[in-house]
This record gives sequence, C-alpha cells and structure tokens, in this order.
Amino acid sequence: MTRIVNVHSINILDVTTELQSGSVENWVINESLYQTQRAVVPGSITAPYSHPSVYYGNGKINFGGGALSAEVLDMPRAFSQELPPLEFTVDGYSLLVTVDSDFISGENNISENNFITVSVAGQDIEIHQPGVNLLNINFQDAFDSVASTISFTGSTNLRASISNLSLIDATNYFDPGNVGSWVISGFDQQTENFISWNNDQIVFNAASSESAIHQNIGDLEVGHTFNLSFDLTLEPGGSITASYFNSAGLGFEKEFTSANAGQVHHQFTIPTSYDPIPSVDIRKLFVFKTEAGTSGTIDNVFLKRVITQQELGVDIQTISFNEDVKGWVSFKSFIPESGVSLSNKYFTMFGGQLWKHNANEQRNTFYNVNYPSRISAVLNQSPSVVKNFSTVNYEGSQAKVTSISNGYNGVYNSSLQEGWEAQSITTDLQQGTIVEFIDKENKWFNYIRGKKITLSSDIDTSSFNFQGLGVLSHTQNN
Repeated sequence: MTRIVNVHSINILDVTTELQSGSVENWVINESLYQTQRAVVPGSITAPYSHPSVYYGNGKINFGGGALSAEVLDMPRAFSQELPPLEFTVDGYSLLVTVDSDFISGENNISENNFITVSVAGQDIEIHQPGVNLLNINFQDAFDSVASTISFTGSTNLRASISNLSLIDATNYFDPGNVGSWVISGFDQQTENFISWNNDQIVFNAASSESAIHQNIGDLEVGHTFNLSFDLTLEPGGSITASYFNSAGLGFEKEFTSANAGQVHHQFTIPTSYDPIPSVDIRKLFVFKTEAGTSGTIDNVFLKRVITQQELGVDIQTISFNEDVKGWVSFKSFIPESGVSLSNKYFTMFGGQLWKHNANEQRNTFYNVNYPSRISAVLNQSPSVVKNFSTVNYEGSQAKVTSISNGYNGVYNSSLQEGWEAQSITTDLQQGTIVEFIDKENKWFNYIRGKKITLSSDIDTSSFNFQGLGVLSHTQNN
C-alpha cells in the first residue's frame, strides 16, 4: 500500500547552545534591536525566533528588517557614534560608505521606499542605492561644533548592511591648474619635448627613462591614508611610476601600465618604515616618472585624505553568547568572516579558506597567528560587602615557575618553566600579587601577598587593617 503525505513546510532549527557574534566598540546600538530569541519547536517551551533588527555580523552592521515586539517596532532602527575631533580643511569632508546585503537573510532591498538616513550635526541625507555611495555633505560645519555625532537609521522594512565607512577630505593636496604647478625634470627641455602640457593634460612623448614631473605637496603624516586618482592613457609597453616620501623618507611607490588605463584609483597609507631609504632630494615631492619610450597622458589628478574606520575608532571583536547563563561569556582572539557548527564540529571562514577549530595540538593559534591566553575573574557577589581574599587556587596545567639561582639542583624552581601566572589582583580598595603557584596533588595554589609599601603615600590610614596606639605628639632624640 502506498501512502501519500503532504508536507506543508520544512523548518531548519538552530539547536546549538552557543552563538558566535561580534561587537563594534564606539558604535551605539540599542541592545533590544539585536537580542533575538531562538527557534520554536512545537510542543516545547522554546521561545519563538525573530530576525534581529540591527546587529553586527560578518564584519558589517546589518539592518535585518525584523523586530521582537511592538516596543522594538517603535525604536529607531539606528546605530551612532561620536566623531573624534577633525582638523579644519579647505573644502570640508565627504562620506564614503558601502551598502550590501543583510548577513542573515542575504537580501538587499534598498530602494526609493527602503532607504538609509545618515544624520550628522542636524544634516540629513538619504541613501537609496546599493554599492559604494559618496555622500556630498558639508561635514566641515559639523566638525566645527563642540560635539559631533554621526548616525545611520534604516527604514522599517530595510534589509541591507553598511561597511567600509570612511571620511574623505575633499581638499585636493595637489595644486591643479597649469604646468606652472609642476616641475619637469630629467632631460634638456630646450632640445627635447618628452613631457609637455596640452589642454590641461600632462603629455608624455616617447619619454626617456629619466623623464619625470613632480609637485611639492609638503609633509604627509605617518598613519594617514590617502586616495590618489587620475585619468590615464598609455600606449602598449609604456609605464609610469607614482611615488611620494615625506621628510622622514616614509611613503609609497606604485607602477601603472597600459593595463591600468582609464580612471585610476590607488589608496595608500604612510607607513612607519620603508626600505630602501629614498634619496633626500625627492622627499615631500609627489613624482610621476616614466620608463623609456613611454607615451600617454595624465589628467584630473587628485590626492585626498581618507579617514578610515580604524581612525574613527571602530574596534571589531568576536565574543561568545552562552544560552545557559543568558549572557556574553568570553572574548575570542580571532575575527572570522563567518562560522558554522556541523556534527559537533566548529568551522570558520577566513581569507577565502575553511578552518576547523579544536583540531590540532597547537593551542591558541588561529589562522596561523598565535595568541596568549588570559582570564579575567570578576567577583562581585554582594558588592557592598568588603571581602578578604587570602588564597587563589586552580585546577589545570603547569603554572609559571621563576628560576632562582640558589646553587641547589632538584628543587622545583631550579629552572624556568612557562605556564599560567596571575599578572595582577586588583580591587577598588587594594592590590595584591602572587609570585607563582605551587603544585599540590595536581592543584595549584598560593597565598595573596599585599602590595609592597615603598612610599608613605602607599599607607592607607583609613583602612581597618591599619592599627595604632594613638596620635604621635612629639619625638625625642637621645
């Protein structure tokens, strides 16, 4: 007998006990917008699932287009940050931001009806297009104020994400105009015409290998990021090298060929070191130099400062949420692009590769980078009561042993051993130390020693453990 069963729906349920998520420090997101409940199993007490409204995931801040309650529906679907002080510029700032798909749903429905509003110091501008958006807002007025905040608000049904946020100084570091802004060198200009000026374009005419044109743009600061852009035409076989080094000899060098012809964009950061050390006579100069026989043109040359997410103070971290305690329980050293649990095995994606965790003997190594382990204990039960701590003990692997050269062999501290150590013990009232832990039946313990008193200011006479006979009235020398 054949039985036909109609399946109306199939639900995929998340039954893991630990979630991987992340935080973006300095950005403010109302926690009610991303504290979502889990999937529902018929007949169980599990709370129903809901798509988070605004949350961090996959290295981006996402608008999920969902909500948990009527209370959340009334909240602005927004995130914001106070901006750091920014120096005055001639032409102010503009904002560059990438709009992509929501991480969970994979949707990007930004349109005329579903949009993002960017607000800064009373100025609002709407984003209706996916991809890279350059917002023409006069940020200079905003940054002149005492405190400036930038916020992004999504419309009710928007599903999209925001990433690659950066501010761009709209001022061109080059002095545009005529050939008088540039200095041509590397050949006898009375007999040769390797580099010329035509219709506001820099023209290269079968230039020699020493032909160059440069402009003094002053000192660019270490750590600052810049975007170089220009229109380039080159005949096959030719190449032009752009370079800049500040007064300390720090900068960049980049070659462009006919394969790069068109509108060129090159972003670079002034590094903390550069090898080989450039010649002193080219420092603070932005130089275009040709290879022998190069013919082509350069036009519309711009160099603009880019204030990156790192300079804005965005610090991305990976943290773990544990449903048993209903809280965020630990920080991770690594920042994955994505992650998934399969058959009780944990995998993450990074750099276009799949990485399996807890699969080798080399601990604390993620994506071939080693990190130290650290545990911070927060003891806050009955916070109004002053506690007395006398010892610390733990069960685990080898503790750190500091070698003491005492002429005896065979004692536990005759040689140095790496392991666990308590770097600090601090409360709001006192500080203590533990030199090292002693092994007793596979348990490690030791007494907490008080902070060594070296100055009279280290003595707290208001503490209960400070005792005396009274007030000293006078002293007498015999």
